[in-house]
Amino acid sequence: MQSRFAAYEGEVYGTPFLRVGLLVSGGGRYRQTTDAGRIESVWRPGELVIIPPHMRGEGSCAAVEMIGFGIDLDKCAFGRTAESRIRLEAAADRLHRDEVIASVLVALRHTAGLHGCSSLFFEHGAQLVAERTAALGGEPVARRHCRLDDMKLARLRELIEARLGGDLSVAEMAAATNYEISGFSRAFKLATGVTPYAYLTRRRLERAAEHLRAGQSVTSAASAVGYANTGKFAAAFRRRFGVTPSQWRELRGAC
Repeated sequence: MQSRFAAYEGEVYGTPFLRVGLLVSGGGRYRQTTDAGRIESVWRPGELVIIPPHMRGEGSCAAVEMIGFGIDLDKCAFGRTAESRIRLEAAADRLHRDEVIASVLVALRHTAGLHGCSSLFFEHGAQLVAERTAALGGEPVARRHCRLDDMKLARLRELIEARLGGDLSVAEMAAATNYEISGFSRAFKLATGVTPYAYLTRRRLERAAEHLRAGQSVTSAASAVGYANTGKFAAAFRRRFGVTPSQWRELRGAC
């Protein structure tokens, strides 16, 4: 559907759907960091942003008017293949301009307004958008299907622990183990049960909890693990531990 959105900065939430957004008007600086990589660009009208299912991260963008759709890949035979998922992840590391997808999204918006999302045309159009979006990722890179071995996992954990207070991208973690980004993210999740971004976020919050337990202020603890915005830190901390940083500090101080 077509909607206007105010300028945004915060968490990119994972959903079960492939999300494709076409910028209609507005736009400007766009930043997104997910397991697919990091985008630092200017989002211009006619360009697409792609977020695969269950992909989380954080980002920011200027005020925009966009046509956005969520596509349930489990209902598309194409979307259930491992190859298609790999291609979608590869396509999510940059903004795109594709006249076919743009035209289909405009047509789907019109159809949804008239008939909802149940028409055969809508279903066919959604399938076409999913397939065309995956094609933007190019041919899938040959990946190693083995787990991260203990040595590489230990090296990664050392790298993560050393960089909890600064910026560390998935691309850097992949490079440290000689993996392509998409292959690395899958291997990492297989070894740890969570995505690289989720693991890094969890460790940052756990380290912050240690700082709070030691008596540091909320601002100092947030800064020590790379959060410049204490509001974002407090929200992430509460999602992780169920209490605010201040409440955690008080509870631990009372023990």
